[in-house]
Amino acid sequence: MSIRLLENIGLGLFVLRDCSRLYGDILLGRNRLDLKSFVDDLRETGLSILFGVTLVAVIVGLIVGKETENILSTLNIPGLLIGTIGFAIVTEFAPLLVGLFVAGRSGVALAVRIGSMVLNHEVDGLVVCGINPIQYTVGPMLLAMLLMSFGLAVWTDLIVVGVTATWLWFNAGISWSFFLDSLKSVLELTDVLISVAKPIVFSVFIALIAAVNGSRVSRRVEAVSRAATRTMVNAIAAILLINLLFVLLN
Repeated sequence: MSIRLLENIGLGLFVLRDCSRLYGDILLGRNRLDLKSFVDDLRETGLSILFGVTLVAVIVGLIVGKETENILSTLNIPGLLIGTIGFAIVTEFAPLLVGLFVAGRSGVALAVRIGSMVLNHEVDGLVVCGINPIQYTVGPMLLAMLLMSFGLAVWTDLIVVGVTATWLWFNAGISWSFFLDSLKSVLELTDVLISVAKPIVFSVFIALIAAVNGSRVSRRVEAVSRAATRTMVNAIAAILLINLLFVLLN
């Protein structure tokens, strides 16, 4: 088990090295990004889950708003309560929501794509043609995941905070200005930057986990589905552990 774990870590670092080399070569003009694949990956990574993320964010905003209203009806501490709930939304909930959606959509899709290529000997074909299979498959997807995770994190924060503030405005008489002032009293710039950085870090590990699981697919069809399942489970565990590290180090 320990040897397999070390092999997976080594393969993940190998994938990260090749992707970093690809991005460096693109910046230096020595290589080109496959724009078609990149646009497709952007659509798959972000646009395909935008509705789901927005819907969940709206529902959570309504739930938080209603529960906050119930608490405010019995306790006269609106500023402290709103600031605390808003802090939890921005720094914890939104990054985790984005990470889980990206893992369930993009991470699983990447593992299935690589696993299917291994199963159909397409990876061998790329190697024969002199094409780096990691840079061809993981490179565009990882870049798309990084960009869309940033955008989705900001979008989710805005939606949840906006829906919660609107609910409290209509049902509890809490003005938008008071809500935002309470939020700003507990949020610092570093907190906002960390909340945006979390999904980006999640995306790196999700892509590496997907690449490792996809590349280890055996020559059996059912192995692809197992790789997808392992990717989702491992990605969720990684997201929670990374988030815990952020909390402990902050």
